[in-house]
Amino acid sequence: MSASRRSGAATVTADGKGGYDVRLPDGTVVKAPNAKAAAAVQAALTQLGVPYAWGGTDPSVGLDCSGLVQLCLVAADILDGNDVEDAL
Repeated sequence: MSASRRSGAATVTADGKGGYDVRLPDGTVVKAPNAKAAAAVQAALTQLGVPYAWGGTDPSVGLDCSGLVQLCLVAADILDGNDVEDAL
């Protein structure tokens, strides 16, 4: 992850101490301990305003709770997109 990156509704900046500052849409800044955590938060924030969809697997249409978790884990490079169904 670059030193500063904007994705969806959040801006992420390296804090110089190994962590990341994540600026939320309302201006609040929260701390992420590492790049993977920051990426997961960014992915989740892209879904603000997208309706919940039971069984949803398409982020542009709507996700259910497991779909949101999958989106975040893949974005954070914790899970490979091909292995998601086996992991959950």
